[in-house]
Amino acid sequence: DSSWDEHLDDLVNHDICMFGYPSDAGSSTARGASEGPDSIRKALFSAPAFDLGNLNTIPQFLSDKLLKEEQIRLSQEALYSALEDDLRASMPVSPIEMCSELIRQVLVIKPDMKFVMIGGDQSGSWALVQSLVQMNANEKIGLIHFDAHSDLDQHFCGIEITNSSWLYNL
Repeated sequence: DSSWDEHLDDLVNHDICMFGYPSDAGSSTARGASEGPDSIRKALFSAPAFDLGNLNTIPQFLSDKLLKEEQIRLSQEALYSALEDDLRASMPVSPIEMCSELIRQVLVIKPDMKFVMIGGDQSGSWALVQSLVQMNANEKIGLIHFDAHSDLDQHFCGIEITNSSWLYNL
């Protein structure tokens, strides 16, 4: 789609990249965070950032690590049908890995890009921060964490990255 390509070409002209993380699969109890990106955009009207839109997530998924290979393959076919087989087979299907891959790809295009992620549960925060830490191993990363609880549980029901355990697992 040429309009998407033109939109993406404009990325290098911006210092801040905004994207939506419409997932609440990592929330242990409450639902609704997946509606955050569109609600925040509606309230902001227009932000002084390059808006990539929302990740195209599958609501039932949290992490590719929690899925069987067959499910990943079927979801890759559904999400990325226009891609060549080899590229499609390498694409993530869950919000955590989609967010991480987005960060990596944007930083390849513009290494000094700053990010604003809107909406979603804290599993997206983990993906964003973890990607930045991995790609900037020799630099300090600043993180400001506002929350009603510490998010330092080791896991929630055996799942490592959730709203209550993401900071522990960084």
